[in-house]
Amino acid sequence: MHPIHMLLSPHFKDTLHMNAFARSSILHVAGTIETHYTSGAYSIELSSAIYKSWRFDMEGLPNDLLKR
Repeated sequence: MHPIHMLLSPHFKDTLHMNAFARSSILHVAGTIETHYTSGAYSIELSSAIYKSWRFDMEGLPNDLLKR
């Protein structure tokens, strides 16, 4: 076994299992994050209203400094 594999093996032991659990219980549509920390059904409408006037080319450093 490679020494790096021996060092990292305990850290990655149950990572895939924990990620699968998080995707199935916490991060899905009716999960904890969606129901408690976001605006739920209105999040798409809010983000589309906020980003309606947002332009990607104006967010670069020279243009952003000129805008300020």
